[in-house]
Amino acid sequence: MYAWNELGEGGYIVPTRDDPEGSYLRAVKSAVRAGAAAKKEA
Repeated sequence: MYAWNELGEGGYIVPTRDDPEGSYLRAVKSAVRAGAAAKKEA
């Protein structure tokens, strides 16, 4: 992830009109949590 708001470049973690329910944002959250949990266990 290189930026939280680069909507034109595809590097976003904010809900958009094409994803009003925030599915992409929830998927990013899940991946970050899983990575943090894995790091914690290591």
